[in-house]
Amino acid sequence: MKVVFVFVLVLIMNCLDAQIAVFSDFENGNVEFVSADSVLNKLVVRPSLVNEFNTTRCWFNFGITGFDTTRNLTIDYFYTSSVIGAENPVFSYDQKNWERLEADFGDPWSKEISHKFTSDTVFFATGYPYTYTDVLNFVDSLTFSPFVDTSTLVISEGGRRVPMFIIKDSVAKPTDLVWITGRQHAFETTMNYTLEGMISFLISDDKKAVEMRQNTIIYVIPMMDVDNVFIGASGRMQKPVDFNRDWSENPHWKAVKKVQELIAQTNEMFNYRVYFDVHSTYPGTNQPRFGIFNEYDKDDDGYKKIKRYFKIFSKNAGYELDEIQGEMKGNYSDAYSGGIIYPHILVSDFSTTIECDWTTNHNGKPLTQEELRRVGELIAESLCDYLAD
Repeated sequence: MKVVFVFVLVLIMNCLDAQIAVFSDFENGNVEFVSADSVLNKLVVRPSLVNEFNTTRCWFNFGITGFDTTRNLTIDYFYTSSVIGAENPVFSYDQKNWERLEADFGDPWSKEISHKFTSDTVFFATGYPYTYTDVLNFVDSLTFSPFVDTSTLVISEGGRRVPMFIIKDSVAKPTDLVWITGRQHAFETTMNYTLEGMISFLISDDKKAVEMRQNTIIYVIPMMDVDNVFIGASGRMQKPVDFNRDWSENPHWKAVKKVQELIAQTNEMFNYRVYFDVHSTYPGTNQPRFGIFNEYDKDDDGYKKIKRYFKIFSKNAGYELDEIQGEMKGNYSDAYSGGIIYPHILVSDFSTTIECDWTTNHNGKPLTQEELRRVGELIAESLCDYLAD
């Protein structure tokens, strides 16, 4: 009995020696440690607010080490009630190749993961991360194209450049104008993969893209809230104002103010036809959905035009985008839309928000980064068809 007791005591002590640790000291990292139990091989965390300006816990991106790889590691995580917790977060051993996990439900804002990992260091995130460095590398990759002019919109409040690029045919004399913005909410990472797909098609040799560039110039701001993306904050409902709610006559954020100025200027030079603001759905909405807001009254000309775009997309994709009904309040859209004041005043066809899913494709199957890009290609192809029609 004494030998058995000593053996059990040594086993317990060995378990206690293995200290589970979490870290997020890397770009876009975010975690708030709550508790760890090495005996149970269990960790409890939640997203950090990062600073006093962020108010919503809806993005985590962190590493875990020091756990027992011979057993399942259990991770409990919870959110604030304003954003439902991720049902299918992702993990990686190298921060490059990501796999999806299945979470058990506690309540809408509490989830649990139990998985046996093969390495003693693993990274865990709400969804596929897409960092500030990623967007800079993407913009740099476009310099090979004769159809892309890259530049800086503004220097952010945190001292980072907000990249901008213009898609155009340098020989042609376009008459039409399209604007695309993205990442007004820093935690909405999936939209950047979809936006990459959109841009890849628009600068491609596809005959539809070639024809579009003959007639249309496209301005793109792929990441508006660069500072919160860099530090790993959510950006949603941040103080003093959410980027997505800042489209007023006197905007707070430099990037919003500059985009509004440029939209007004370019509207005087071209026929401003379409505005896309690209977002992601809540990470807890487990629906096979890519949606577009339709905020126009049925007797509005914009309603007919956006319905025509829906029809074109359905033909190209073989499935339909969800039509999400928003509400216009004067020249400003409701809180879900991301629609902004200048596009709705100036745009001649329609202005809308694209919502990209986190977890599933249109068939309800797990969504990969490449599938996110493919949806973007279809959105852009349908835009080309719409403009040419």
